[in-house]
Amino acid sequence: MTVQVRVAAFLRRARPSAVAVAAPAGIDPLHGLGTGFAGLAVHCRAADDVLAAFAAAFTRLLPGGELLLVDHAPCAPAQGNGFTRHSVAGYAGFTACGEVERIDGAELTRWQREPAVRWRAAPLGEQDLDALASLFTRAFDAPFDAGLWQWKYGQGRGYNVGVWAQDRLIAHYGIERRDTLLAGERLAGCHVGDVMVDPQVRGVLTRRGPFQRAAAALIESQVGQGRPLQFGVGFPNARAARLGVRLGLYAPVGEVIELRWPARPWHGAGAGPVRRLDLRRAADAALAQQAWARLAADLPRAAIDVRDVGYLQRRYDRHPRHTYRLLAIGRDRPGVVAVRLHRRSVEILDVLGALAELPGLLQAAAGYGARRARRGAFLWASRQHAAQLALPQARQIELGIVTVANAWSRGVPPAALEHRWWLTGGDTDFR
Repeated sequence: MTVQVRVAAFLRRARPSAVAVAAPAGIDPLHGLGTGFAGLAVHCRAADDVLAAFAAAFTRLLPGGELLLVDHAPCAPAQGNGFTRHSVAGYAGFTACGEVERIDGAELTRWQREPAVRWRAAPLGEQDLDALASLFTRAFDAPFDAGLWQWKYGQGRGYNVGVWAQDRLIAHYGIERRDTLLAGERLAGCHVGDVMVDPQVRGVLTRRGPFQRAAAALIESQVGQGRPLQFGVGFPNARAARLGVRLGLYAPVGEVIELRWPARPWHGAGAGPVRRLDLRRAADAALAQQAWARLAADLPRAAIDVRDVGYLQRRYDRHPRHTYRLLAIGRDRPGVVAVRLHRRSVEILDVLGALAELPGLLQAAAGYGARRARRGAFLWASRQHAAQLALPQARQIELGIVTVANAWSRGVPPAALEHRWWLTGGDTDFR
């Protein structure tokens, strides 16, 4: 029997309303297809998003309708992130209704759309911005910034999963894609962000609750071996971190603290001149790239997100909400510092250069703030690297922020990231 013959048999059984379609990439891979089908046969290939295929099929099938998923790139749990490609079916409102068939290298599985679904997970796109805005306002009691959302997640920079209770969005779990150097190897990873649950269901923090469903569906779909991203990290507060650990989603790998010191004019050795950096100029772009290369070379065992020119431009020159200043500091081998001027202090978001250069760069950046009537300087940093960033007069302030790594799927193990992560405030999207 061929795949074509098996699909044809499925469609005959599911008449009068059944159709076979391919599932191209995209949040809604079945765009343009109508609704009210008793049966769908959907072909998925290696680059296709199976969670999106399930979600799209759910909205087009009648309750109790059947989906035949023809997976042309099947992945056994031992080969992938610990889950098969169709392990997300349960989160999307489907239950298995037949044996697995393997024909011509493809894996065919049959699924029934559950007649009554309390909660279901689905990828979110621009068509869901109104629902996201409503959930954001309910969860955080703050206005939703559509421009900031697009900057973080738009144009393939991120991936978002929501959990729906019928037509009401009640939970969200998002990731931003980030390239990371781990012990010198460049890997595709992500940062978790904008985790939110509707206050009306926030107490449902069980292993199958809305938060767990959103997180697990996204991780199983996107993160781990055989998935687009090899690992994920997040920076929740201590309470949220404990919940993620209890649910088996996270493992703690570090903490974030604040370093604060007086902003005084400083002219110490190695400080050199301070000037604004313009990454549109080729010379300044080359200077920034060299400063990043020196920092990366001095952290051969660390985990550090890539801070090349492309990243600096997007993070600091194109942020939709805040204004930053990129500074070139020094003469012969200038370092680079990203700062944000607050009313009474200067915040240092990033500092790039050889480790031996960093104290002088930090002092010079603080002096830059002092000359603009700022009384203090501060920097968020990972605790394990605070000694390389702290100045003698710096105070350490506990923030209650925990660095956590994905523990749900198989991939880069949390132990490989523990106490190795180089973080500064620039690694957040809101500082």
